Formats: sequence, structure tokens, C-alpha cells
Amino acid sequence: MSGGEGSLLIGEVEYASDRVNKIAIGTWSYTAAFERIDAALTSAPAFQRGNRGVYALVDLPLAQIGSAKIDGALRFGTADARFNAIDQYTGLAVTVSHPFENGAAQAFGLAIAHGRLGAPYLAAQRFAGAPAASAETSFEITYRAPVTDWLALAPAVQFVSNPGADRALRDAWVVGLRFEISREKSWQTTAQRIVPSGPAVARSDEK
Repeated sequence: MSGGEGSLLIGEVEYASDRVNKIAIGTWSYTAAFERIDAALTSAPAFQRGNRGVYALVDLPLAQIGSAKIDGALRFGTADARFNAIDQYTGLAVTVSHPFENGAAQAFGLAIAHGRLGAPYLAAQRFAGAPAASAETSFEITYRAPVTDWLALAPAVQFVSNPGADRALRDAWVVGLRFEISREKSWQTTAQRIVPSGPAVARSDEK
């Protein structure tokens, strides 16, 4: 990275306990100047500083029903609309892990993500002759199941409303399959110190 590209600075405060999976508040900021999304529509300088945002996360256990553990998470983030097409994001997720008494470590998940487009981006799209929708929203259902002790599969189905916030695109269904490969290995963290033996010393009672 050259000096002109600047740096990305991130700060976060996090809290976790037996009753809280995670609560976090953070902020990020670029030190470099960025071109405004609506540079063609304003008399202000095209390149400006201030590309930054804040975010928050609350992840809590909601219930325990038999072996099933239900967790819920809420995410929110905002970014400067002068430089980012999406200036506000909200996400909600519910996860059910270990749903079966004698089953493997399976999990089900439901997630909703909503990204709102900022006013400068919408104005720039109208000026370009390609009016954009005000937001994109997606709904996703995911299932995760371990196949072996080192392989897990996670198929997912997603419905996207206003993909890319492009009014020319129709709502879309997306089917995907993720997989996880992991292998645990223990590494020796300490080395046994071997002291070399010295020369033999004759005892006074030996002949």
C-alpha cells in the first residue's frame, strides 16, 4: 500500500459473559480522501475526507428447549453516504443449534439483511438514467450438518428483493452450498531440556 492510499483504522469495544454471547460497538475510518459518489452533481470538491462509519452488534441466548439452544443476533451499521452506496445496514439472525437429542451438532439458521441506499447514490443513479431502488433486502435459511469429524456441509436458500438495488433486475432466488474443512492438531508448546551428562566421578568407596 502506498502512502497516498492512507490507512483503515478500526476500534471496537466488546463484552461477553455467561448470559451474553457478544455485545460490541465499533467504528472505522479511512485516513485518505475518497471521491464522492455524486461528484458530477455537486460543486463541492470531488475528493474529500471523512469516509467513516459506526456499527453495533447484540448477540444473546434466547431460549433452551431440551437439547436445542436458540440464539438471536441484531446488527446495525451506518456509513457516510457521500462515499458509500449503502449508508445504513440492519441484520437479524436466529440460530437453533443441537435441535435433536441424539443427533450430531447440527444447526438451523434464519437471517434477514436490509441495506438502505444513500441519497447521493440515488441522485447519481437518476442522473445516469438508471434509477435505483431505495434498498435491497435478503432472506436466508441455512442448515449446517457435520458429515465427518473434519467435514461439515451448509446448504442455504436465499431470496433477494431488489438485487443490487437495480430496478432493471427482478427479485432472485439463490441456492448455495458451503463446506467447512477443519482438522485439529496439538503442537508441543514446550521442549524438554536435556542436560548432558558430565564425566564419571569415582566414589571414595569404590576400588
